[in-house]
Amino acid sequence: MPSFLQRQALDQDVGELPALISQHATPLQTDHDLDPLLERIGDAPVVMLGAATHATSEFYTWRARLSQRLINEHGFDFI
Repeated sequence: MPSFLQRQALDQDVGELPALISQHATPLQTDHDLDPLLERIGDAPVVMLGAATHATSEFYTWRARLSQRLINEHGFDFI
């Protein structure tokens, strides 16, 4: 099933994709910036973390912060 952004992209010119991403993206500067994502996760029993990029310290830093919050706040014991 296509994601919201994928559905929007299918309906629009590919040249408009950067503006669409900017409208829906949330900059990550503090751990509290993860709050909307954690709210969407809710009580989900499984959360899958993909990798949009590899070998960047920023990605690994934010994945670690998200993983820690999933463990501490949502009771996950397997990441």
